Amino acid sequence: MLLIDHQTGTMSWTHSHDVEHVEKSALNLAKIATAVGMPLVLTSSQEDRRQGPLVPELEEIAPKAVAYRIKRTGIVNAMHDEGYEVQVVTDASASFTKIGDDAALRRMEQAGAVITSTAQITSELAVDWTSPRGQGLAALMGL
Repeated sequence: MLLIDHQTGTMSWTHSHDVEHVEKSALNLAKIATAVGMPLVLTSSQEDRRQGPLVPELEEIAPKAVAYRIKRTGIVNAMHDEGYEVQVVTDASASFTKIGDDAALRRMEQAGAVITSTAQITSELAVDWTSPRGQGLAALMGL
């Protein structure tokens, strides 16, 4: 989930990670999911308030996923709204502070979420970097 502040055009509430890195990782994940035909579930929270809508580039990458996104009306934890196996991609998400990030990641892992990174997910999906799928993912990642 990557949200953008609709008033400032930035992720002004995010301080735990470099915003540009978080956005790039999230967009890469959407490209990767689309490239391998993986279902992509997007969620947003209070699009008309501080958290704002999803990053606009997602519309170009995954228009169907954006159209069918789960719009949360205030529930903070997206997992309370969804019945999916959860993988938390640490370099594609951020929060207000690093301490908050660390605590949230520990809680999510204790609840059964898999903690991972963009590179790890890409590697697992590639399976073999010499295959057509692996080569396509490598190209998406600029490898």
